[in-house]
Amino acid sequence: KDIQHNLADFQRNPVISEEFRTNYTQILRANFHSLVTLLAGTEAEQRLSHYETLQKEIRQGYEWYLNETHQLPADKLRGDELGSLLNLNRAVYLSFNALLEAARSVLAIDTPGG
Repeated sequence: KDIQHNLADFQRNPVISEEFRTNYTQILRANFHSLVTLLAGTEAEQRLSHYETLQKEIRQGYEWYLNETHQLPADKLRGDELGSLLNLNRAVYLSFNALLEAARSVLAIDTPGG
């Protein structure tokens, strides 16, 4: 609920470009699609590879968003918006990682060192 609320707030902010929001939404959708594919459509022998790829993609999305957020003109953001943007990114990153780890457990994916 907090993630949806923050996203809705940011849509009304002219400093946060439509391109930024669109790219972030595409990253989120791609991660969800990959997660669903891992859970429902990945053959057992491909699960570890798919899991590791998704783990990297989640991290790359987090880093992209972090970098893009720091490129925004902080002096034009209202109040604590920069902090909210960063918190949103962290919340999404942690949520995806938790879902990915739950999928790993449910699918009994053996990871190196895990």
